[in-house]
Amino acid sequence: KKDKKQQDLNKKTNEHLEKLNNENLLGALIHLAGKIFLY
Repeated sequence: KKDKKQQDLNKKTNEHLEKLNNENLLGALIHLAGKIFLY
């Protein structure tokens, strides 16, 4: 029973990290594109 809880927690954490990575990547791309357009 405890293992199931831990697995769910790990899954949530992984999904959260994935979401953060995607947002950071998108932010970096937008930042880069903004720099290119400014020049």
